[in-house]
Amino acid sequence: MLRALSHRGPDGSGIAIRDTAILGNARLAITDLREDAALPWSRRNDPSGACLAYNGALLNGADLRARLIGHEFRSSSDAEVVFAWLSKYGAAGVSDLVGHFSLAFFDPHGRSFLARDLYGPRPLFYVIHRGALYFGSELKALVQVPGISVQPNISGLADFLTLAYIPGEQTAFENIWELEAGHILYIDELTPWRFADHHFDEVTDLSFDEAVGQVRDAMVRSVADAVDVDAPIGSTLSGGIDTSSIVCMAARHIPKLKTYSIRMGEKSFDESVYQRMVAKHVGAQHREITVGPEDVLKRWSETVQALDEPLGDGAAIPSYILADIASQEVKVLLSGEGGDEVFNAYETHGAALFRSGYRRWVPGAIRTVVSRLVHQLPVRHHKLSFDFVARRIVDGCEMDVCAAHVHWRHCLPPNYREGIFPGFVPERPERWFEKTFDRVRAHSDIDRISAVDLEHFLVGDLMVKNDRTFMAHGIEGRFPWLDQRLGRLMRTMPHRWRIRSVLERRFLEKKAIEPFVPKQILRRTNMGLEMPHSGWFKGPWRPWLESMLHRDRVRQLSWLNPVMVEEIMGLHLANKQDYGRLLWCLCNLVEWHEQYIQG
Repeated sequence: MLRALSHRGPDGSGIAIRDTAILGNARLAITDLREDAALPWSRRNDPSGACLAYNGALLNGADLRARLIGHEFRSSSDAEVVFAWLSKYGAAGVSDLVGHFSLAFFDPHGRSFLARDLYGPRPLFYVIHRGALYFGSELKALVQVPGISVQPNISGLADFLTLAYIPGEQTAFENIWELEAGHILYIDELTPWRFADHHFDEVTDLSFDEAVGQVRDAMVRSVADAVDVDAPIGSTLSGGIDTSSIVCMAARHIPKLKTYSIRMGEKSFDESVYQRMVAKHVGAQHREITVGPEDVLKRWSETVQALDEPLGDGAAIPSYILADIASQEVKVLLSGEGGDEVFNAYETHGAALFRSGYRRWVPGAIRTVVSRLVHQLPVRHHKLSFDFVARRIVDGCEMDVCAAHVHWRHCLPPNYREGIFPGFVPERPERWFEKTFDRVRAHSDIDRISAVDLEHFLVGDLMVKNDRTFMAHGIEGRFPWLDQRLGRLMRTMPHRWRIRSVLERRFLEKKAIEPFVPKQILRRTNMGLEMPHSGWFKGPWRPWLESMLHRDRVRQLSWLNPVMVEEIMGLHLANKQDYGRLLWCLCNLVEWHEQYIQG
């Protein structure tokens, strides 16, 4: 199992053996590069005592060290601070940790447990097999467990085809589970329980200018803590607001910061003008990586292998390529992931505001006419083309809030959900969103939708993409905007400050970063890294697509309807529908099945 994770920890590995437990840890050395900081962590000369297996980045280590009065530290590593803190406070101490972590703490005299932070950048999977609990950072370690049966989880894969990721505690494999973000699993109980949540508690005694100052200070602190490492560090640079602000703040600490950008050849997907602008603004050592259709197919199979599960995120392979190149120079990459969720940047958040006013002020008869008109618009394959956005928003306006949020993000249309899985009736994908929507404490639907995205899309899609593609090349991702202190602060801000109108999203964030970034960055629209796969499927990728989704090949997935898959592909190639993301998901599903189930 440990050998299967060697790419995550190329700087060393260790095993701690206790009477009732064995903990293994591969180490990627980021803070305190000496052997004295080797993992798993335990007290010296205490071969039967407590020990910690740890994958994380602690942001409040200095504060916790100062509070651990009487503890004699032998290193400057995060793991020693976490071990000392949990030795003193047990599982109750997990909520005091600020940063990104998954961990296993074995205590022969107390309760042993697994834990994962609220935002979930570090994965943690487990399986109970023949009376024993096995766990690991990637699924490829757990499928190595002797005697385990590797079978596809059809329910999770059905959700995948709708959402482009697998939500919640389920995985692509039957009876293998993911410990959800913000949860603890006691070894003697084996029922996960939540220790942190995305509750919103608005402040009422703060002016907008005071709020801007507090958020700005929190962002500056988050970046300063994230760059406090002993290993070489760089940053991704998409040219969007989040990575641009991080780069501009990080460059104040790191002269000639190394930055890495992906450039897409298709014009509506190309952000290179903004990437170069920010790199020049801070004097970065900038590297631009152009990715075309041939580059993606060249790295296709190995990226699916690195992911362990099908993932429909079109940025996964470009991210894999970027990390491979960056690994020649750095061991840590800053990323702006999480900013869209924390600061309310998504078009879907604006659509939720639009939905409320549209339903209130536009009569049903007129909405019906509008719906007919937008469905007659010709299909175009530009990024977020008008016809695509119009259809999604107008249709979603006729649904309840959770159903609309699924619709605005869906890949598999509802009319295909049952027929594509012969003999299996998939559960409603809305169930995941509804659980979060109903549970969180909030003052508005915008707050609840933000919590839904933080709990599901961020963890199930974005963090999977970043962790697996970075760690496949021995790179740790750090996400300053996923600092729990910043997140808590933003959840006290009234939603009308975070998103002022349909078109004025991330309003508070923009005000906070004004002193740092070029004005052109503040004025640009939200984009996000994505591939133009809808167009590529009709052009250079068409032979590959027809081979991947050939009826005989799809038939190997006995639970998938090859006739319906062929129909979906035909409608897209005939330019009658834009099913680019769905086709990408189907290709990922077939490739994953061939590697992990048939293989």
